Amino acid sequence: MKLPVGLSGRFQKPGQTHYFRFSAQENAVTRFDVQSQQQGFAVDSVLQVLDAGGKRLAASDDGYFTKDARLYFRAPATGEYVVALRDLNRRAGARFVYHLQAEPSG
Repeated sequence: MKLPVGLSGRFQKPGQTHYFRFSAQENAVTRFDVQSQQQGFAVDSVLQVLDAGGKRLAASDDGYFTKDARLYFRAPATGEYVVALRDLNRRAGARFVYHLQAEPSG
């Protein structure tokens, strides 16, 4: 995905994790912001950033006063990364809708 971007999705089956690939320059900060419960939906979001080999580099659960996750990620090197989004309890259904906003920050 090319930043900035907004992506919407829904967890249709229990246990799903959605993955989105992005590129970042060394020391660039990217802000990831999930909106679900703020919009009246049910996702209790968890975000993770993984390197190209699948190693977890950063993670975030709840934001300030909300179950919607927010994460600021500083890239340790120029390259490809993956942001992973899932529901904390791995639930799914018609109300498990989210919007993920990703943009350069700072």
